[in-house]
Amino acid sequence: MTIRFVFGDQSRFGVSVVAGVLMLLSVSGCTLQNPDVSSVPEAEVQRLLDSELLLADANPEAVRAAETLLSEDPLAVNADMERFIHAYVSSESAPVSKLQQLLQALLHGGLLGISYNPMKTYSAAETFYYQEGNCLSFSLLMVALGREVGLKVRFNEVQVPPSWDMQSARTQVNYRHMNVVVNAGRQRRIVDINLGNYREEYDQDLVPDEYAVAQYYNNLAMESLIDGEPAAAFLLLREALALQPDVSFLWGNLGTVYRRGGHYREAEVAYLKGLQLHSGDLMIVSNLGRLYRQLGDLEQAQHYEQLAARYRARNPYYRYSQAGEAFASQKLDSALENITAAIEGHNQDSRFYGLAAQINSALGRKGEAQRQLQKAIVLARDESQKRQYQKWLAELTPQHMGELTTLERD
Repeated sequence: MTIRFVFGDQSRFGVSVVAGVLMLLSVSGCTLQNPDVSSVPEAEVQRLLDSELLLADANPEAVRAAETLLSEDPLAVNADMERFIHAYVSSESAPVSKLQQLLQALLHGGLLGISYNPMKTYSAAETFYYQEGNCLSFSLLMVALGREVGLKVRFNEVQVPPSWDMQSARTQVNYRHMNVVVNAGRQRRIVDINLGNYREEYDQDLVPDEYAVAQYYNNLAMESLIDGEPAAAFLLLREALALQPDVSFLWGNLGTVYRRGGHYREAEVAYLKGLQLHSGDLMIVSNLGRLYRQLGDLEQAQHYEQLAARYRARNPYYRYSQAGEAFASQKLDSALENITAAIEGHNQDSRFYGLAAQINSALGRKGEAQRQLQKAIVLARDESQKRQYQKWLAELTPQHMGELTTLERD
């Protein structure tokens, strides 16, 4: 997954944090109309960026820390990084060999040994020194060092299905995902520190450096907001918007920064600007509902809340998450209802069928569980996941394992 507070991972992926209810996938069929946001004055929008409202009672140390971050290039390669990478990657090697040597240097436990930490957003240099980071952090390092040794490396944003993670009673986090594409000779390679969150069939787009850096500042802004430093969050988000002014979730996050600071008119303008850019951004729709309820405008609040609820109910990944929660709580009838709705909305995700098989098995419907597992095996792209489904099926019906070779994809 909103408001998006992007953290680089499923970034904390590439990521979006949302205060309130998160945005889900856009879907059709909702009877409520999207709001008319065509009349948002540009002068008011500009004042959001020029305003010093959030700086009035700022923590000086937090502001200085944000200003220091803004003065540094998150893609910079320093002397330590240069010495390290040129010691392990030969300038005479072919591109494919350079890529292999680079990955060995970055990931091998005896060398740099970068580890995946979804909660840490770092610059390329910080990732190098701390030897950890989320998918955005690793992508920054990979792009910086890959280019240093002459590889053609670009950022790649992956449209992972929405997921939900609570950070506090007031904040939910929606994750986005970033990896890199390397053109090594005639080969195009995806490099991803968290392959468990990546699937070839997901929509994905090569994005410019400015977009990745804007996500970097956005992540840091949301971390500042969660830490109770709205002024620092504002400064970082303002820089993100200077780099990518047409990205809706950045405006949504700015709206939340203002709302948390009690500046409700400014929050409203920021949210409406985000909807101008992307009318289907239900993270923003949801947060507008919360804002209007805070202001006592119950008619507007109900409108936006119903709109968000309708979209969530029609979103297959939301229903999948609801099914998982119900199953974990042993509310099997609710779990079955939700997973059935999820599959009706999207019938090409193996995880839906895997969960459906578990639910049906718990309900004593072994035959249905077998059929769901067979479908999951056909759809699974990840070999370890496919093997897990095969193991479950063997435990249910070992005599039927030979039939799997006759299945074909719909």
